[in-house]
Amino acid sequence: MMEKLSGLHLGALKVARWGGRIALAVATLITAVGAATAAQVGTDQPASVLVFPKVIADGTYDTVIQITNVSSFAVPAICFYVDASNGGYCSNAPVSCLADSDCAPGGWCPSQCSETNFQIFLTGQQPTHWVVSSGRGLGSDPSCSPTNADCNGAGYSPGLVPPRTPGFRGELVCVEIDPSGLPLPGNSLIGEATLKDLTTGDVAKYNATGFVGASNNDGNGTLCLGGGVTPDCPNGAEYAACPQSWILNHLSEGAEDGLVGTGSALRTNLTIVPCSQNFEAQSSQPVHVLFRVTTEFEQAFSSSITTGCWRDVPLSSLFVFNFAVTGSTYLQTSVRAWAGSSGIIVMAQESRDSGGPQPATTSAMVMPYAEGTRSAPDLMVFPPFQ
Repeated sequence: MMEKLSGLHLGALKVARWGGRIALAVATLITAVGAATAAQVGTDQPASVLVFPKVIADGTYDTVIQITNVSSFAVPAICFYVDASNGGYCSNAPVSCLADSDCAPGGWCPSQCSETNFQIFLTGQQPTHWVVSSGRGLGSDPSCSPTNADCNGAGYSPGLVPPRTPGFRGELVCVEIDPSGLPLPGNSLIGEATLKDLTTGDVAKYNATGFVGASNNDGNGTLCLGGGVTPDCPNGAEYAACPQSWILNHLSEGAEDGLVGTGSALRTNLTIVPCSQNFEAQSSQPVHVLFRVTTEFEQAFSSSITTGCWRDVPLSSLFVFNFAVTGSTYLQTSVRAWAGSSGIIVMAQESRDSGGPQPATTSAMVMPYAEGTRSAPDLMVFPPFQ
């Protein structure tokens, strides 16, 4: 992308002889591309940072990761698995826990997250994929063939992808880099994740959240997501800003699903990860999250939780989302981080239960609508290139 911009710049110098208006138009185009960080995060355009907020390989679910290099140039990337499956401690007592229910009322059970990084390399226009539980080895799998549609090692290998230990629950972050290992705002990557229920075979798919990079990247290990000039971000924003809030339209917990009928129900889980993450120190700060719920009768409710590096929240665990409390079938929820906390990325998974004599459950991933951008920068810090 930067080579193309250089070409445009040279072209602007040539056409300047023919008319200042043309030169001005080209210069404006260059400025617009350089200021790409004014845009929000998204799932529908190539980006330099990909975040897969919900990745599970716990024996009940497994996840397939797909990443594509949409550019015509070879692209390396460094990826980070964040494992939040190790449990944590109760905030109101020094008691270990694996779930919020292990703590006394009002206690918070943050995950103790660990990070594993690896590198992938994609040739021009190359897609790749791997199954999280098994990873991917070097070279192509010789057992793969055009007739073997379920082969997990098909195509060119992107490099060694480590398998995740049983019980993995967390996220995956991939950052486009140059051959020396420094961040590169090439905006070459798109990604998808597919969660599969290993018992029922049900699948739910979502697009990775992408942060578009700008040309003012200073190339160090601190990625500045949005915001202005600060000591940590001397060049200002290097990537698109984290949203100010996320908006989700959904059913109350316990309400019947009108699309299915009597006895049915729809359950929603929200996965929340922070935008600011320190992969070098493998540490995370508490993030205070506020929910503002509006019913179909325009009544307002609110609730809040605290999270760390990763949290999957069943909305049924928060009373404001239950039909018995709101009396409303349809809700709109705004999710945002409190001032002073890291920004957040939110992903929803909806599970529909059909009810009836032969009940069935299907699920779907839903990306809430991103609203606004944070004024303060979020920082991603990763370890030096190895």
